Amino acid sequence: MCADSQETVGDYRRSVQKITPKEMGNFEVIVAGSGNPSLIESFIIVLERQVKKSKYTAVEEFEALAEHTLERFYRHDVHLCTDEDKTMQLFIAAVSNVKPYTYEVWVTENIRLRKIDPGCELIGWEKPLYSSIVKRFYHPDMETIQAFLAGIYLFALAETTSNYIGGPTSIAHIWPGGISMQYPEYIESTGRRLKDYEQKVNNIFLACADSSIHVHKLEEMLVEFSRDALLLHRHHLDQTINAMRLEDLMKANEALPKLPVGTVATLYGDGKIRMEHDPEVIKKKHEELGKLIKDTEEAIKKYRIIEPRDK
Repeated sequence: MCADSQETVGDYRRSVQKITPKEMGNFEVIVAGSGNPSLIESFIIVLERQVKKSKYTAVEEFEALAEHTLERFYRHDVHLCTDEDKTMQLFIAAVSNVKPYTYEVWVTENIRLRKIDPGCELIGWEKPLYSSIVKRFYHPDMETIQAFLAGIYLFALAETTSNYIGGPTSIAHIWPGGISMQYPEYIESTGRRLKDYEQKVNNIFLACADSSIHVHKLEEMLVEFSRDALLLHRHHLDQTINAMRLEDLMKANEALPKLPVGTVATLYGDGKIRMEHDPEVIKKKHEELGKLIKDTEEAIKKYRIIEPRDK
């Protein structure tokens, strides 16, 4: 789930945090959307009160309660609202804090919640303009990290083409482990990374379709692009690992992996972390680690606890 941080009311703009996970009873919840800001904030308050009063633990129960709350909210709060614009459309995400830790994400359709099918969903200003951009990137087997990249690219583009979208982008990953918010500095650096590649990719894209270019010339351009892309990717990997927090490096089950599986890195005396890129060295390090783990397991099996004799 991605959102910008600009709220537009008439001719005025202000910076807001649109995606904020909240603990509501037995659930971790996000409510974010487009429309009347006052009504959206009011609904979040009302929903939180209702969920906290309930003993529900399943997302199906949360869905029914949220729809009932939404129906009453429209009947009372929206009806009594004196604003001319009473529109409101929301994304609602909920993760149960009770096993089996189920989760779901919905989009509101009036007073009903519709599950978001595999794919992508947009709400907000000038939605048709950006739907075609999202469709360019989406495919059914898309990795979560690539959906993350597509979201950053979309909001970077939207900020340059719309007066109603702007400010730092927020991203939440909703999964059985909870709701994980991405660090703002990582989102910002990833946006810069995408810009580094975009011009190079665009040049190759046009060159491939250019019938005035000889085959051998295109081959030279592809070789140059391949070399530059690999060097740039290596540079970005080194930047990423040095910018990561120690707790992130120690996580065994990262919700949104920032480095390749099986990464080998060394912490040096100067505090810098250097990532290994040579596949032969990586293979050797993995073999050494595998042997160490095997030796340790064998040593544990041989270890016996000797009970002291009763006196």
